[in-house]
Amino acid sequence: MPGGFHETFLRKAEFRINNLLDEHKSSGDRIVARIAQGIDGQGARTLRGLKIPDDEMGPDASFKLLGCTYPGLVMEVAWSSGDMSKLKEKAKYYFENTDAQIRTVVGIDLSNIYKKQNAAEKRWLADFNKWQKGKSDTPPEPLTFLAPGAAVECARFSVFRDADQKPNPDVSLKITLEDFVCKEKVDRLCIEEEGRVRKVEYPPLEIPSQLLCEWFDRTIEQYREEWELNQQVKRTKKQRKEEAAIAAQRKKAAELEEEARRSTGSTESKGRYRFGNLVRSLRLRKLRGDK
Repeated sequence: MPGGFHETFLRKAEFRINNLLDEHKSSGDRIVARIAQGIDGQGARTLRGLKIPDDEMGPDASFKLLGCTYPGLVMEVAWSSGDMSKLKEKAKYYFENTDAQIRTVVGIDLSNIYKKQNAAEKRWLADFNKWQKGKSDTPPEPLTFLAPGAAVECARFSVFRDADQKPNPDVSLKITLEDFVCKEKVDRLCIEEEGRVRKVEYPPLEIPSQLLCEWFDRTIEQYREEWELNQQVKRTKKQRKEEAAIAAQRKKAAELEEEARRSTGSTESKGRYRFGNLVRSLRLRKLRGDK
């Protein structure tokens, strides 16, 4: 399931794909139009497999044609290199566990961002703490993140952002309307519309590398704002905890001081009482003539 960091990327991808589908809802080919009209983005969904009882699959995003058992296309965004290395294995699992009703698995690798960002954040936070405590005269520069990104389309691997952090013009995320559908549903649509099954010419749906890079950068910006807010919340909690500890110490000191004052006052009273008794005793002796 998606986390906050790559949620931004996924939502933008879903929005773009929905827009591309909208372009074909009024197609002159009635089959293509009805397919485009029947596909819905379903976000992150828990899916039950066919092969293994009680087994569940959880793609980060999915698109399903009405009337199909499973979404035809699912998306996975890798947060770590470990996630990305398992993508082919996960894709195979999706295909086999749904009798290939899940036709296409699209993977987006953001792990390179995370590794570089995580290291940069630790260095930045260390510098910030030094500056905040007066151990450094210069505040740290704002963080920037530069990392290439990659798109994996089933078994194909394409880098959509080059080493200079620029979109690769030769790379785009290429899918077709066929990637979203199950053949049985398309055959039924053909019979309903034309009384026979025929081959459908599926239009391509393409997302250029420029857009992928824009989403990539916006994802970082959103994460940066979220990260800074979390740091601020942590600092506020720490400050309040320290203030509460100081207040508790002051309260304890005041209680001890009050206790000491009362103890001293009580001792003085006892001393005055004993001195008064001694004076009265001496006067009584004098009156009686005792020596």
